[in-house]
Amino acid sequence: MTHTLLNALKHLNSDEQLETPYERLVSDGSRRKRVLWEMMLHVINHGTQHRSEIAMMLTSFGHSPGDMEIL
Repeated sequence: MTHTLLNALKHLNSDEQLETPYERLVSDGSRRKRVLWEMMLHVINHGTQHRSEIAMMLTSFGHSPGDMEIL
């Protein structure tokens, strides 16, 4: 999905393109269709999930990463 998303972002030049549907094959063999803005939101949320999981693990080992705020 990442390559599809990056390719779509590279050619993004209008708000209407955010509604472009993309279809992908999932591990069980089925197909899923999502629009571009949903895929973009998923990537952001997924990265946030991983950062919080890593922060929790580090903290549990006594090495808190501290403030991870971007802004």
